[in-house]
Amino acid sequence: MHKHFNTILRKSRIFMRLMHLFLLLPLALSPQTTVAQTALPEDSSSAVILAYHRIGEDSIPESSLRIEQFQNHLDEILNGGYNVIALPDLVSALKNDENLPPKTIAITFEGGFHSAYTNAMPLLLENKIPFTVFFASGLTDRDNYLSWKELRSLSKNKYATLGILPDAYTHIAQLPRTEQQRLINKARADFAKKLGTEARYFAYPFGEASNTLQDIVKMQKFDAAFGLQSGAAHSASDITALPRFTMTESYGDIDRFRMITTALPLPVSDIEPQNPKLT
Repeated sequence: MHKHFNTILRKSRIFMRLMHLFLLLPLALSPQTTVAQTALPEDSSSAVILAYHRIGEDSIPESSLRIEQFQNHLDEILNGGYNVIALPDLVSALKNDENLPPKTIAITFEGGFHSAYTNAMPLLLENKIPFTVFFASGLTDRDNYLSWKELRSLSKNKYATLGILPDAYTHIAQLPRTEQQRLINKARADFAKKLGTEARYFAYPFGEASNTLQDIVKMQKFDAAFGLQSGAAHSASDITALPRFTMTESYGDIDRFRMITTALPLPVSDIEPQNPKLT
């Protein structure tokens, strides 16, 4: 068995090397032709969605970005030729297969953390840059989270959009269907009661989804729902599981920011397993 495995591994390495040479050959022959050939229709309707969590909570680097890192991102956005689009406008563009300029991005904040409200959102509002906040209604008015008063203030600002997480920030994809529905219904009811309008956008906690959970989201008729899987969104993307790039201290340096904000989509026609919930 060990010998058989080594044979497979050796053949795999040979195959990968041949593929590498195959891909490099057009570059050596005609760089300009290769660029034209690799352009995909999806490229013209693509955008990158960023997901920030905490800002300036340096003791929790796995879910926080340093303030100076966020300032570097903001400087790059302001001076790097970016097209920052509000999330509702992006969703509309994706649904209608509209062309989007290169370096189109949308900014979101995950979790409704007060540190983001204090250290990042004022800078965006000052520079008239749109953003979206996804929050769990069951965490509002608690320490380190946004209050309903602050959320109402954001809801009145034309540069801010509000979306919901379930009532609890939990591994909802692992829960029974009835509990999934209850948590989403509670979040929607609180949103409508406190803010006087319906929630149109949904985010999966931890980016975790399942076929069952996505079916519920479809039945709830959200305009769009968002995961935390890395990738560029495009017109053929699943509107109930749009990708976002997570921005944290370890993954928030300016070089990575520049790289991911120019990412292009990878359209696929067949994915296995079909259920994103892995066991």
